[in-house]
Amino acid sequence: MPTLGNGSLIATIIPLVMLFWVAFIGRGGKQTAVLVAIAVAWGMAATWIVLPFNNSFAAAYGVTAVIIYGGPLQEEIVKALVLPFLAISKRVFWFVDGAILGLAAGTGFAIRENW
Repeated sequence: MPTLGNGSLIATIIPLVMLFWVAFIGRGGKQTAVLVAIAVAWGMAATWIVLPFNNSFAAAYGVTAVIIYGGPLQEEIVKALVLPFLAISKRVFWFVDGAILGLAAGTGFAIRENW
């Protein structure tokens, strides 16, 4: 498990604060807060799910191919896998709720990826 330095801590806190602020001012507010937290956690977990695929893709095609083709395709698919399950909850009614959940999954992935 990586140790968070001051820079990593700041780079983690600021996106999370901004994400929950956007979620709170959105239509869902408190109703979607739990779903936003789940989406952030999924985004963080997705980095570990994608890692073996990226490593095997890099071994087969090279690191440049992973950066250009493999990584983005695999990462976006894995980040989005949780969204249908969150969307069927009775807390998501509007398009903006889904957009915020997608933002949350992406934020979680970016935070974990940058540690």
